[in-house]
Amino acid sequence: MYVLQVHLNCALWSSEVYETQAGALINVELALRRGLAVRCAHCSHSGATTGCNRLRCTNTYHFTCALQAHCTFFKDKTMLCYLHKPRTISVSGDRSSSSSPFSTPGPTSDPNPGADPYDSELRCFAVFRRVFVQRDEARQIAAVVQRGERQHTFRVGSLLFRAVGRLLPQQMDAFHNEAAIFPVGYHANRFYWSMRYSNR
Repeated sequence: MYVLQVHLNCALWSSEVYETQAGALINVELALRRGLAVRCAHCSHSGATTGCNRLRCTNTYHFTCALQAHCTFFKDKTMLCYLHKPRTISVSGDRSSSSSPFSTPGPTSDPNPGADPYDSELRCFAVFRRVFVQRDEARQIAAVVQRGERQHTFRVGSLLFRAVGRLLPQQMDAFHNEAAIFPVGYHANRFYWSMRYSNR
């Protein structure tokens, strides 16, 4: 059984993922599989799962890259990339919608002229509610039973992974930075070979 870890907002803002009333995140594994083949419009690395909701826009981002690229997130869990976010100009301290550089302030054909497109913008991404990834537990148990108690070791070059670790709720404060997630119990060894003596 493999353990796959992901930042909460990266999963929550993936296009396929939705949340039930109980807090279950559905389709997280599907989003992760799709992300392996999708490159980020900001950093060009694979793993992007947060797509622009504008029709026919193909811009897809990592969550943190979307923030850096000044994408706009909304309370209804939609996101618009920088090219398609609502344009505004400042007129005497008020926000007025502007779809063209030649627009002039004044009456518009908007049925709700007092509505500000930024009223529904989400600016805080902290998640204080209980959420969890909905997984196919029957399939996981079956996989463990079929494999038995065999221990697998994963090796990349001279780096040997002994345990991937796990994350407990009380240990969530300092388990990651911008570049990596390092769970509690993670254990790896690296072999350093001598430059002077062979086989040492």
